[in-house]
Amino acid sequence: MKQRYFISILLASILLIYSFDYFSLQATGLEFYFFCAWIVFASLVIVGNAIGLLYKKNLTVPTREVAKEHYRSKSLREYGR
Repeated sequence: MKQRYFISILLASILLIYSFDYFSLQATGLEFYFFCAWIVFASLVIVGNAIGLLYKKNLTVPTREVAKEHYRSKSLREYGR
């Protein structure tokens, strides 16, 4: 799962760097607003994936005994409690 976050960060960074060649800060009107929106959304993608990468919890795989106990506890019915 961490590979997906890393690949997303890498691709968004490449697209962001590649887009700087085609947009100019001296543009006016709609082109400038599109450039600003592009920068904001690309930054959100990069920051969101970085947060996901840094704060991802490591999930442990349960052993057979733990899995059997979980299955047993789910299969029992308790009435009146």
